[in-house]
Amino acid sequence: MKRCFFLCVGLLVLLLAGCSSSGIKDEYAHYRNKTSAEIYAQAKVDLDKKRYAKAAEELDALDAIYPFGPNSKQAQLDLIYANYQNGDLTSALTAAERYIRLYPGNQYTDYAYYMKGCIQFSQGLNWLQKKFRTNPANGNLDDKKEAFGTFETLIQLYPNSVYVKDAQQRMRYLRNVFADKELLVADFYYQQKAYVAAANRASEVVKHYDGTTSVKPALVLLVKSYRQLNLTTQANNTLKILQANYPDAMSQLS
Repeated sequence: MKRCFFLCVGLLVLLLAGCSSSGIKDEYAHYRNKTSAEIYAQAKVDLDKKRYAKAAEELDALDAIYPFGPNSKQAQLDLIYANYQNGDLTSALTAAERYIRLYPGNQYTDYAYYMKGCIQFSQGLNWLQKKFRTNPANGNLDDKKEAFGTFETLIQLYPNSVYVKDAQQRMRYLRNVFADKELLVADFYYQQKAYVAAANRASEVVKHYDGTTSVKPALVLLVKSYRQLNLTTQANNTLKILQANYPDAMSQLS
């Protein structure tokens, strides 16, 4: 057994020596002669000065060299933030998911969930869309749906978290985006004279996205679709709902 152990150690040493002699660069070489505290202190300075790329590099090195050091947990949280601010959303998401996986019961895991949701919230938009604030409902909403689910999990697991209020605001915004998406599709079907499909989509908005800004135009579209389909009873019933809740919308039916 001892012979096998020493053989494995010997092979490992040879492997490492081979990597060194082959010219493989040690990306953490610059940090290996520094303590965990020294690396973390410099990373905090760079974070405070908004040098996020440099801070991310230092925090990554700290995590690699001192994975069980005294600053490890906090460094992993800071790494999420540094990557997020640096625009590296993929690395930020990976770091957030890793923290949640490693420390599911930690007192700061709510922050990891919150940041994960914010990262997913930001994904899927290029810089042009962000600059001109284009309607996200026009694009793919998979990331936004994942963000909604993450915020929902945060609220369920940590109802007293300081991040709940902002998460709820983001969820309300996302519900409006989802409703707007359904309305865009419904309107497209209506323009294509696919009135059954238009009515179905508009009905989804009314049923599942109450309280959003899309409900009123969805009811208008629903009345118009029912009329095109000669479904008089359904059209009149929907019209009553529209009149009772949005009397100003009646002019949109002509």
